[in-house]
Amino acid sequence: MRDLAGKIKARIDSLTFVLFEDDKEARYLPPAERIDVARLRSLTEHLQKTLVPVPPRAEFRSRLKESLIAAASQRMAAERESRVAALRRRWMLIGAAAGSLSMLSVAGIIAAVLLHQRTIRL
Repeated sequence: MRDLAGKIKARIDSLTFVLFEDDKEARYLPPAERIDVARLRSLTEHLQKTLVPVPPRAEFRSRLKESLIAAASQRMAAERESRVAALRRRWMLIGAAAGSLSMLSVAGIIAAVLLHQRTIRL
């Protein structure tokens, strides 16, 4: 949380172009904004003093771990299913192509036999 208070302080610095350590630059701001900067400075200092990091409870960590593991296993199952579906499509295309070729070759053989029989009769 101290990091958060530091970030707030840095953001205020960047927005007002006033460094908190050097109050001489505050004279360039209108009086109302000087008051706002002073209040914000006070707030960030108060936040730095009062907010301390709190470690998560063991119960929360265990629930978080379980949910992350469940989400990861669902993602892995979905990826696995996607790969299986892609392989299935590929093999269906290969089978269809092979079936088409075999049908063409059967049709070619039949045509050759019929043509051969026709030439024999003539």
